[in-house]
Amino acid sequence: MRGAHGGGDLTLGHSLDPRYARGVVTISLTPPSPVRCGDFDLDALVIEHDTDRGFGFRLVLGRSYDIFWATPAAPGDRLRLIHVDAAVYHVDEPTLHADPYTIDVPRLRWDGLDHELHGSGTVVAVEWEARAAPGAYRCAITVRDEDGTTTTTALAWEAARDQ
Repeated sequence: MRGAHGGGDLTLGHSLDPRYARGVVTISLTPPSPVRCGDFDLDALVIEHDTDRGFGFRLVLGRSYDIFWATPAAPGDRLRLIHVDAAVYHVDEPTLHADPYTIDVPRLRWDGLDHELHGSGTVVAVEWEARAAPGAYRCAITVRDEDGTTTTTALAWEAARDQ
């Protein structure tokens, strides 16, 4: 993958890596009402769970016919905006569009979910929010175990206050 600002390799994590396609549960959540993320529409919050690596997420964003992903640079790191495809033409290679990518998104919450995680429990709720200045995001995923116990995993990042 090429970077828009100076080139170089860009690693997306297991979202695009075919080595991790098996055993990954993917949950696509559409916002309850239209949400704007800067110049983009939020089409979905995608939660991924890999038994070995745990949870990850990406935002699927649209602008006109273009499809972008906002995904953490690494677990617990800033978001990067990546142009991954288009509806009317083919994108040969994903391209870095913004790094970091910061946005203001009010808290979104999905309750009453029922998504099984290959014997690791059931996702019952997800909450996501972001702040542009200083940059921050938080994705909280609540899982109910077989015994009925719920645990919440938070995937979060916050920029230093002096940035």
